[in-house]
Amino acid sequence: MKTMLFLLTTTILFFIIPIRSHAQMAVTAKSFDDLVQRETGAIPKVNAIYRVTDFVVNGIIENQIANVSVSQTIQNVSGRELEIEMLFPLPSKGVVQDFVLMVDGTEIRGKLLDKTEARSIYEEIVRRKKDPALMEYAGYGLYKTSVFPVPAGKSRTISLKYTMHCEQRLGNTTFIYPFSTQKFSNQSIGKVKIAITIKDDKEIRNVYSPSHNVLVDKTDPKRVIIGYEANNVIPEQDFKLFFHPTNSDVGISMLSYKPSDSDEGWFMLLASPSIKNKNTQRIAKNVIIAIDISGSMNGIKIEQAKKAASFIINNLNEDDMFNIVTYQGIVEVYSSAMLPSTHDNVKNALSFITNLSAGGGTNINEALQRAMGITGETERPGYLLFLTDGLPTVGETNEMNIAKNCLTANKNKTRVFSFGVGYDVNARLLDRISEQNSGMSAYVKPGENLEVILSEFYRSIQSPVLTDITVTFAVNGNKDYEGSFAVFKAIPDMATTFSANGIKEVYPTSIPDMFEGSQIELFGKYLLPGKTKVTITGFANGKKQTYSYDVEFADKGEGIEYKQIEKIWATRKIGFLINQIDLNGEKEELVTSLVELSKKYGILTPYTSFLAREDIDIYDVRQNTTTTTMNLEKLDNVSGQSGVAQRSYKQQLKNERVATENEDVMSVTAAGEVHTSSTVKNIGGRPFYLRNGIWVDGTLNEAQEKNAVTVKQFSDKYFEIAKNNSVDLNQYLSVDEEIVINLNGDAYKIVK
Repeated sequence: MKTMLFLLTTTILFFIIPIRSHAQMAVTAKSFDDLVQRETGAIPKVNAIYRVTDFVVNGIIENQIANVSVSQTIQNVSGRELEIEMLFPLPSKGVVQDFVLMVDGTEIRGKLLDKTEARSIYEEIVRRKKDPALMEYAGYGLYKTSVFPVPAGKSRTISLKYTMHCEQRLGNTTFIYPFSTQKFSNQSIGKVKIAITIKDDKEIRNVYSPSHNVLVDKTDPKRVIIGYEANNVIPEQDFKLFFHPTNSDVGISMLSYKPSDSDEGWFMLLASPSIKNKNTQRIAKNVIIAIDISGSMNGIKIEQAKKAASFIINNLNEDDMFNIVTYQGIVEVYSSAMLPSTHDNVKNALSFITNLSAGGGTNINEALQRAMGITGETERPGYLLFLTDGLPTVGETNEMNIAKNCLTANKNKTRVFSFGVGYDVNARLLDRISEQNSGMSAYVKPGENLEVILSEFYRSIQSPVLTDITVTFAVNGNKDYEGSFAVFKAIPDMATTFSANGIKEVYPTSIPDMFEGSQIELFGKYLLPGKTKVTITGFANGKKQTYSYDVEFADKGEGIEYKQIEKIWATRKIGFLINQIDLNGEKEELVTSLVELSKKYGILTPYTSFLAREDIDIYDVRQNTTTTTMNLEKLDNVSGQSGVAQRSYKQQLKNERVATENEDVMSVTAAGEVHTSSTVKNIGGRPFYLRNGIWVDGTLNEAQEKNAVTVKQFSDKYFEIAKNNSVDLNQYLSVDEEIVINLNGDAYKIVK
């Protein structure tokens, strides 16, 4: 990120909420530039000469209309009085209107400039100051206000209200707040808060933010509240929110993005059930809790496990059935048959749990087989919550044999959710068991509360509404792609032929059950744009349910607001690749794919973090694959801090929901430590690698970099490229360093 320290000015252009990320928030005026140049011989750079002490965004979205109010307090830290002029860049579609700008309670007038007038302002400042910071705004209109003063050392509270018509496509509504420009404050912002309320006559489904980890309150399905709050931060990217109002039993949202320079596109499919649909019945389920009561669980761990098990038993649904398995050197089953969740059965089970004590070895193999054998023949979905804090020490101890025995015993497709407590577990074994039995694994680190983690997880699966799900994409009645509870598969062959839309590489590879209050999220790639039909089939209390929807894949250059889907897809695929290598061994094509994805997206794993070194040839696939293969030997650590950290990191990648676009690229060690690299950074969602003093676009190949056209910064050719670029690509021309960049498939080397 640029250093923007600078003595101040008499007049500033101040961007309160520009539309794109990587924009500057303040620039000096020509009169001041001329003064400084006469006195020092230097042209002052675009700068941040104030700090933002707090920043609050409130929005109400109703019938696609968002009424947004913004309040921020800025402090003049320049040492002299500033005269500030607010500039609000408008998006190309001009969806923002009805501005009301208040400064300390006084309304400030402004006027609207079209794209041509706005471009001349942006380019004039860039040429004069020899600073490219405003280049990304080429192609946008401009709302320009009058000048007001801010005395030295003083603060002003700036409030802005405006109305935005949110774009809706195929039922999906998009709200974007250009939040990232606040990072150009010269210090962290004391408080950042966003509160968005969505109102609609229909149920609000598939609420998703690819940019921020938000809290979503769905208590009222027609009035959903979204919240985000952070302290002492500099926001790095725009706030994006998608949702779908619908009264369908199962709501579907398809979001897709296809770059203008790519034959491939990326999509995200969201599916969620009606929150309070009278036609949707909760599915009666079987719940089995397997509790490790070996000697190592003694103390706080066994007490937390008992409280968590009690919580689950207390929160069974009316028609659920349950059982409990305890294991140490020997294995005991609480009841010879599954028990209905009656008052007396729950009361007795709670008493049994209270009296549990820890001691003895760990017979994981028999515990799993006994748990799998007690449900009997049933159409009910089964869920096994398997807790352990140690390695198998009694009975069968071979990892592969234990996993095989568990799978063989699982006659009823019981979903296995493994919880490893502490560092003394075989994390790969737990991953293998969960993977083979359509569940997931999680790890509770020392000091974390098992009761809280397990209780929160159970809430998420408490009420299944659709199980054994199959998702099919079809065009004109011909299946193009089909995914199921077992595994996603292309038709006829994922690895070779793609018909219709050419859908491929969908993650996760198996579809989880659908639960009340949750949603299914699938990320994948496609080749051809256009309409297709998505059909979701599943079972509810033994009855087959089918839901079909018409969706559409974006054409080239469309869906730019969904750009982050690509990186989320890449993150999930990297998690999938690491998981395959971990469980099934190294294969050259898997390792090569891991290296290429890490390079292209700047996702530096414990096995590819060496790509940040300046002496590494990022194009030498063979050598980098060899180095990665050596680093993957760290996966041989199946227990201890390293073993658990690697599996936790892998699970995090497989389930990623947010695409971070912060400038600093992080690498992760096998022990789970996160480091910032000074030789790799993220610009506009792409990784750039520092090589010989030049930042090289990670999406380029060796030939493109070698043959890149050299363009001098601020030359006529430089501005011509900006005019011919799509608006989203101009942000790369705002970088004030020498850079080799891929623009629509053409490589340019921008030099000073």
